Formats: sequence, structure tokens, C-alpha cells
Amino acid sequence: MSYLAVQPDFIATAAADLSEIRAAIAAASAVATAPTTGLVAAAADEVSEACANLFNTYANEYQAFIRQVSEFHDDFVRTVAAAGIAYAETEIANAGGTAASVAAAAAPLATAISDPATTYTIVMGASGYPIPAVDYIDDLAALYIFPWRTIGANLRGLNTPEGLYPLTGIKDLTLNDSVARGLTILDRPGRLILHPSR
Repeated sequence: MSYLAVQPDFIATAAADLSEIRAAIAAASAVATAPTTGLVAAAADEVSEACANLFNTYANEYQAFIRQVSEFHDDFVRTVAAAGIAYAETEIANAGGTAASVAAAAAPLATAISDPATTYTIVMGASGYPIPAVDYIDDLAALYIFPWRTIGANLRGLNTPEGLYPLTGIKDLTLNDSVARGLTILDRPGRLILHPSR
């Protein structure tokens, strides 16, 4: 699937640059108009008059061509600017719709997490420190939870094996056994919190 990335500010810059090109074409055309149109014959003979008419015809055709180019260029600049505006308006409309959809989808979650009775913080001990003390739990909550969450949090300490031999050097459990037991222990409070009736 291909994607199109458009930046409206770049489109606006391109439209401004195109307008400058149009101004340069108009200035060059104005400078060229006087010396190339209205040539008079160098002499009263037929050849001089034919040459003057030939150059005047080319000059008039050039001026007509420049007018067409200028009209096309003006239309092109307007089209580019309109495309940028249309794209920006579409992006704004889509962003508004997306924000509303996200807000609607997140509303039940926001309601659930704003209720102090449903907000829990489970603190596990570090490796080699499997039973978190009350002051350890309170310090963690003060540093990492309460600065961002103003509602109450049910703080729970969770005793897990934390036998991480490569880091602690204590060979009471292998890493796999420690992780398996820790997940089993962590699963029970999670289930009780999410489904208290079970």
C-alpha cells in the first residue's frame, strides 16, 4: 500500500515561489515589449518593410504567447494554493474525528482509572529483596505514583521469589524457576483485583 505525505506549508511555499516566477516572466516580457514591437522599416523599400513586418509579427505572437503562459501560470498557482488549503482542511477535519473517536474509546478506561477503589499499585521487591517493606512501598509511591496520580492508590506489597542468580550470586532458584513462580504469584492479585467475586 502506498502512502501520500503532503505538508500544507510546503505547498504554500511552492505557490509563493510560483508567483515569483510569474513576476519574473512578466518583468522580462515588459522589458522585451518595447524593443521588439513597433519596428519601423529601415528604408522605404519592400525588403525593409517585409523584414519589419516579419519581426513585428514574431513580436506580437510572442506577446500573445506570453499572455497565454501568464494565464496558465496564474491558474496553476491558484490550483496549487487551493490544493494546499483543501488538504489542510481535510487534515483538520480528520484530526477532529480521530480525536473524538479516541476520546470515546478511552472514556470507559478513564472512568475506571479515576475511581480510587479500582486503582491499585502492586509493588514487588527487587532481586535479593523479595519482601517489600512498607517504607519501601511508600517511598516508591511518593516518588513515582503520586506526582502524576492525584487520586488514591491501593498500595500492595507482593512477595515474589526474585532469585536472579546472574545479578545477585544467590543460587536459591534458577532464573526460569524464579520467573515462573513470580508470574504465578503476580497473577493471583491481578485476578482478584480485576474479578473480586471469583
